[in-house]
Amino acid sequence: MNTTQDMYEKDFKILLISDIISSFGSSLTATALTIYIFSISNNLLTASLFPFFTVLPKVVLTPFVGKFNFGVSYRKYFSTFEMILGVIMLNLIWINSIPLLLIFYIVFSTVFFFLEIYRAEFLKVICNDDNIHRRQSLSRTFNTAVTVVGPVTAGIILEKTNVNFVYITDFITYIIAGILILFISKDLKMKKSKHSKIKKIKFKFENNYIFIGSVFITFLGGTTSLLTLSYIIYFLNQSSASYGMIMTSMSMGSVLGSLAINIPFFKKHKNSTTSIAILFSGLIILSVIFKPGYILLNFILFISGIFSSYTMTVLAIELYIKYSVEEIKEKYALFSLLIDSSTAVSKPFAGVIEKYFGVITSLIIMGTGFVLLSVYKMLNSLILNIKKNAA
Repeated sequence: MNTTQDMYEKDFKILLISDIISSFGSSLTATALTIYIFSISNNLLTASLFPFFTVLPKVVLTPFVGKFNFGVSYRKYFSTFEMILGVIMLNLIWINSIPLLLIFYIVFSTVFFFLEIYRAEFLKVICNDDNIHRRQSLSRTFNTAVTVVGPVTAGIILEKTNVNFVYITDFITYIIAGILILFISKDLKMKKSKHSKIKKIKFKFENNYIFIGSVFITFLGGTTSLLTLSYIIYFLNQSSASYGMIMTSMSMGSVLGSLAINIPFFKKHKNSTTSIAILFSGLIILSVIFKPGYILLNFILFISGIFSSYTMTVLAIELYIKYSVEEIKEKYALFSLLIDSSTAVSKPFAGVIEKYFGVITSLIIMGTGFVLLSVYKMLNSLILNIKKNAA
């Protein structure tokens, strides 16, 4: 490994650790604020609308991402924005009004959005097509673990103390992340965007699987997870705590799925294995036709987590490989927006579809959706191979 790659490997490790710490803080914040708003409002609708404010800045800002060129080093930019997040969290200690909390969280989500897109650009700068598989896999693995640990930690803190302790903990995590990121390379400057704004997406059948696939996988997965809650409570007569255990099983599967791309066979055959993973995600969900019990359902969701996470990891890697440094932050912003939006839409959709079709039939519909998506992926790969051979 040459000197430049040694430096980039060090930068990646620092970025990864800083990202984990920062993401842990944001996970604490999102969970704690949702619980806190529900506790003071006693209104489930108010609490359920809260996550929408996470997506709102992305909806507004994504079309204009290409216009933002700060012209500073990544090192200074990351550190400054981490510190700003910490200050925002500290200020929440003195705010008890729900409208003000939502306003502050919109500001928080906006700052985090800018931090996120330039992290994506920086990752593209320090990676090549060979090591992006390992680095993206590690990043997704640790962030998946954070999504499990963060909410649990927030719940424990709220049970033992109060929401202000969460804010203080968040403040500390962002300050630590901001200091740590100062150790990345000083001479790496931000890249100018290739376009002044994101171009209108042309959904050509063969060219946009990264975006189309991510939308459908997150939408189907989000709907399935909520339908699973209904299945557990009303069909298996289990408690909501049992749902938490099943989601933990699914998260454990997700960790394994994001690591699988490092296996040489999967790395070499990622296109064909992705199609198979989506197909089996559908088939295993379709097994609800046999009305599995709680233990078998844990296993089903564990395997589903492996397949879904593997697919999303491959899509994220393809995003980094396909687009240049000048394009990546715009495309990543769009990728992130589509995932968050489809996840948000999937929750109310789960309630609607269950109302009209029942939980078993609804889960069968979701499984069928995964199967159809795998067919689309296979046809997509076939068309690309035909065009490649023709060229």
